[in-house]
Amino acid sequence: MRGKSVKKILTLFMALFVAVAVSIPVLADGFKYDPINGTTTQFDKYLVVKDGETNPAVTFGFVASAPDDGISAADGTLEVKPGPTPGKIDIGEAEFSVDAADQNPTDSQKTTIFNGVSFESYKYAKQTINVDLSAVEFSEPGVYRYYITEDNSNVVFGHIGDLTKTLDVYVKNKDGDNSKELEVEGYVMYEGKVTSAPKATATGNVTDKPNGAEAAGKNNRFINTYPTQTLTITKTVTGNQGSRDKYFKFTVNISGENIVDDAQYYITGLDTFGNEEKVNNATKYTKEDINNANKNEVKGSDLKNGINIYLQHGDEVTISGLPLNCTYQVEEDAEEYKKSATVKKEDETEAAEYGEAEKTFEGNTIVAFTNNKQGVIPTGILLSATPWIVAGIVIIAGIIFFALRSKKRYDEE
Repeated sequence: MRGKSVKKILTLFMALFVAVAVSIPVLADGFKYDPINGTTTQFDKYLVVKDGETNPAVTFGFVASAPDDGISAADGTLEVKPGPTPGKIDIGEAEFSVDAADQNPTDSQKTTIFNGVSFESYKYAKQTINVDLSAVEFSEPGVYRYYITEDNSNVVFGHIGDLTKTLDVYVKNKDGDNSKELEVEGYVMYEGKVTSAPKATATGNVTDKPNGAEAAGKNNRFINTYPTQTLTITKTVTGNQGSRDKYFKFTVNISGENIVDDAQYYITGLDTFGNEEKVNNATKYTKEDINNANKNEVKGSDLKNGINIYLQHGDEVTISGLPLNCTYQVEEDAEEYKKSATVKKEDETEAAEYGEAEKTFEGNTIVAFTNNKQGVIPTGILLSATPWIVAGIVIIAGIIFFALRSKKRYDEE
């Protein structure tokens, strides 16, 4: 009897042990999502160049980051989570070759895409950039936020809009409420760094802001411009011995990584001579020297090596298409003239001494050269011509007076 009782107790204990053992993994396993990796999305990259100018070869890079904190859900909005491991997001580069900007914008593009471009006429190039999130893992449904920022270290290029865009990743349950599977429902990109939560339901213009972040317009494009400026050289001759029609020789050097060797840079205001014209005797250079140098357009490689131009009094010569931060140097052979030069940028009211040293080009600039040649006639040996002129007038007046008087006497007799 006693043995049977012990056996029953052992049997009950084993049954209880099995039940507990079976229940433990069930409790530990629970409901848990299978993590998923992101997919890929895209944005557009534009380079806009003044019509008639040439863009240099340039590469734009992008980097992803995530906000430090999320945004809690409120009435009518969704919770926002900082995107995990932004360093694992692979973003392509936008690489433009020389003179890639050769497409003419349509009227529609001018008002929708390029409405911030200040150039009167322009062309553009476009690339589509991939954003690969396949190495990023998402473990819960929700809205995950990243910031995509353009590396704009090359300050030669301007930009339209913000250099940072906000990218929201929407992750949802794949097959209903009880599914353990997740999927990326889609991506939304906004202008600037958005700090507000997206709406839970579509409101307003659904083509513009369906489920959008409050007051944040959707924008999936980065636009860079290539603004160029002008360097103007003026020439003035002063002094009573200065020749106003004499030509002086100038050497101009312009260099920098954004000066394109094979591109054409335009020069206006240079004089040339026709077949029947001659160079004045005061100029020591030949007509061929001047005509061969004074070109309306030159290559970037020529600007880097240095070009010669010839100017006379009153000339104003402008070189266009120059990028910011290139360097320039203008030297003049003033011959026996006394030379001075000043430099003034477009936004400056007063000119400074130029000095002909190499300078950094920081915008539309005028370099003004003045050559003076003054002569003084010594006194002491020759008398001034003024007394002789006065004496001559008196003598002529006397002759006329006596001639008239003699004629009158003759008539009276």
